Amino acid sequence: MTSSSGIELGLPYWLAVVGIWIDVAVVAAFTLWISTLSTVTMLPLALGAMFAIAGRALGAVVDYVARGADGQVELAARFGPILDAVRWVLPDLSRLDWRAWPMYGLPADGPSIALSIGMASFYTMVMLGLSVQAFSRREFS
Repeated sequence: MTSSSGIELGLPYWLAVVGIWIDVAVVAAFTLWISTLSTVTMLPLALGAMFAIAGRALGAVVDYVARGADGQVELAARFGPILDAVRWVLPDLSRLDWRAWPMYGLPADGPSIALSIGMASFYTMVMLGLSVQAFSRREFS
């Protein structure tokens, strides 16, 4: 089903919405973990926003550096290993952006969607586990 604006409704639309919700869940889990550790009121909000921006930009930055950084070999050599380490700590939230399917008719492949959901689910569970552990060690007196 296609709307008058050319946007594909149905499965592509709802899959894009699910991707956005999963993205929000990952950011919320990280923010919850930070809020269990923080004594400053605005720190979880600030770090959550920075986490969301960094997670969304990570994929584009890694692709840019991996493709040679527009001929800047020194830049690629310097930041390539750092980005490889960051990829193990920070989830690539841009992989949950499936808006190209309903907007342009470019379907995402099934394994890519499954791996993205798996990555986000694992990261969310780790953050929630760390939050539970931090709450269990805290004294509320």
